[in-house]
Amino acid sequence: MSYEWSASGGKLKGKGMDEKTCAVVFWTAPPLTQEYTVTVIAKDEQGNKAQGQVMFDVFCCPRN
Repeated sequence: MSYEWSASGGKLKGKGMDEKTCAVVFWTAPPLTQEYTVTVIAKDEQGNKAQGQVMFDVFCCPRN
């Protein structure tokens, strides 16, 4: 299996992301109130693929 990860904002981190072998990632939200989407496309050796998305509503308060 190979995995292609993307996010509409913030940072994705996981071992093997560059090699597309990373099945699990960690997402760090940016400090902005907004909706963000993390997407993964998984592909097998036969060319079959599946896509999944998770949406996050981030609410951020200004710090004093």
